[in-house]
Amino acid sequence: MALHTKRGEPVTPALRAVLVRWLVSLAPTLHFESRTLHLAVLCLDRFLSGARSRPAVPSVRVLITFTAAALLVASKYEEIYPAEVDQLVDETYSTRGGCTRDELLAAEVAVLKALRYELGAPTACTFLEHFMERLGVHGGDSDAATLASRIAELSLLDYGVLRFRPSVVAASAILVARMTARPSDENPWGHEHERVTGYTAAELKECAHRLNRLHRNSADYASLSAFEDMSGGNSKFSCVWHWPPLTCI
Repeated sequence: MALHTKRGEPVTPALRAVLVRWLVSLAPTLHFESRTLHLAVLCLDRFLSGARSRPAVPSVRVLITFTAAALLVASKYEEIYPAEVDQLVDETYSTRGGCTRDELLAAEVAVLKALRYELGAPTACTFLEHFMERLGVHGGDSDAATLASRIAELSLLDYGVLRFRPSVVAASAILVARMTARPSDENPWGHEHERVTGYTAAELKECAHRLNRLHRNSADYASLSAFEDMSGGNSKFSCVWHWPPLTCI
């Protein structure tokens, strides 16, 4: 998937990461579910991937507006209480951007039209929830499931992960989490995991390697408020934040 500004200039992986990091920081502030964050990033990527054929985007400020619009659209689709327009407008002023209420609403319409009002595409979070439900989470598996969710959220920052199917990302996150939680387990990916996900460990190796590298380098994101919150006592990720990642897979 090639991402472009509306000038036709490519959106670099670094610029995309800035936009996604802002979404990652906003989601817990607004008390949104992980599925909303994943859908917002998907909407943003789909919007940018088709931006070459539309009028020019003059600045990062406008990209921030469209990023906020993607979150607004996703929250209306996933949340019982979606984002408040005025609150999102206020949040844009915490960045290099800042937009008006009318600009955000216009951006929302533009995003919806670009996506042809089709918001039901599955994300890695969709598959992760499905796999976890079918596998069952109990006892010591609950922490591994929490770590899998954290790794799936980290994957949103990496442009390179877009080449993998969402189901592969979800299954790989589970594999990496299980290997991290049980480093001495000689068979972290059993027959039941293959049956539920449809993938063997060998088929997941490339994606799992990339996700483990993200997990290993997650300290690089510690300056982000959302990832700092992960280590706090009230975070859903606090029980797994300090687990040592695998050196290799």
